This record gives sequence, structure tokens and C-alpha cells, in this order.
Amino acid sequence: MIRIAAIEESNGQIEAARATFASSGLTANQCAIMDAPPKMIAMPGSEAFPMEAQRWGFEGWTQLQFDVAADGHVINQRALLSYPPFIFSEAGTKFLTKVKFAKTYRPDGGLGCGATVNRIRFTLPG
Repeated sequence: MIRIAAIEESNGQIEAARATFASSGLTANQCAIMDAPPKMIAMPGSEAFPMEAQRWGFEGWTQLQFDVAADGHVINQRALLSYPPFIFSEAGTKFLTKVKFAKTYRPDGGLGCGATVNRIRFTLPG
């Protein structure tokens, strides 16, 4: 029902989307927990790789936690764990500012998905 409401909203059928969402019996907060994981539709390219690490010739990773707003933008991004920590923690959170997820319908326009966890591996270009 949640996915159908999102499709209706994207087709401009706002009242139908509200009715479909209401028929799911979920509140907006429950929906953020019960809905399918968000689908990434755009992300930055190699420009996300930290220049310091590129100059030094090493790779790394960071595990991030973030929320996705109903409009698909990432909010509240934070690094949970990184290696090496001082370079890739900042690179990972910056990376997320350029990531875009598919929109999802929420009647209040609130949170689409909360506490999503993702690991980003930074490999040297080329």
C-alpha cells in the first residue's frame, strides 16, 4: 500500500495517495520502519575520493548511518566506523550529501526511512 501511495503521489493523485496510505493502517513513523529500504538513484563519482588519501596512495572505507527524507534527500548522516578514521569519516559523510534516493510518499512529508546503514568503500581511481 505504501508503494502504491508513492506511485499515486508521483502521478499527481494526492488525494488518492492519502487514501491509499490511510488504508495501510500505518502512521508515518511506522511507515518509515515498515517500508522497503530506499532505492539509491544518484550518487557522486570519483570526486568523492579524498585527495589526501589519493596523494598518499591508500584506500579505505566507512560505515555510515543516515535518514532519508520522503523527498529522497539524505539527512542526519553520521560515520559509525571508518578505516582510516580521520580521512574516510569526513569523506563518507560528504559523499552522502550528494546521494539521492527515490521519493516515497508520506502524508506529512516527513521521514522516508530512518537509521539506514550503508558501507562505502573508497578505492583508488583507475
